[in-house]
Amino acid sequence: MHLKSTLMRLSDKERSWLPWFGQNGKFSLLYSCFVNKSIYPAVEQTFEGIAATRVQLLKMWTDNHWDHLFSCCTEVVRCTEAERQNLLENKVRAIADFSELFVVDENAQVVSSSYRARVGDKHYQEKAIRQAFQSDRFLHGPYVDEITLRIGASSSKFHDEVTLMFYLPFKGVDG
Repeated sequence: MHLKSTLMRLSDKERSWLPWFGQNGKFSLLYSCFVNKSIYPAVEQTFEGIAATRVQLLKMWTDNHWDHLFSCCTEVVRCTEAERQNLLENKVRAIADFSELFVVDENAQVVSSSYRARVGDKHYQEKAIRQAFQSDRFLHGPYVDEITLRIGASSSKFHDEVTLMFYLPFKGVDG
């Protein structure tokens, strides 16, 4: 029987996290695998399919958010500073997964933000900003971010425990 799961290169730490006893312990799972060894290939194939579907959904979710940002940038460059503030606030309300939309200048100074308390602050992820300016776009994270926690949950308290930052460099906005 050729199974992909036997080819997994797990570290010692990854192998040791599961407890020996309990409903989902190593002994219970070993027994379950033994009893169900005849259907193991079908179970593995099912999980492979689920994993592939989840990867595809995440790619689509990410592409959708990049599209929203490109659209937003097109509008931001045409706005005055006052209009930009309202535009960012309206866009955050319209895109449920975004906690904040903001614009920084070349010195990482926040010049506009849907979270008004950030305007004038320095964005502390300067290395990520430099990386973004070296490419067309940059997806950074997940990482723990106090500002995201302060802003509050967007569409889910769970996924707002960490930040996934979309950086999209563009020109044409004055502070």
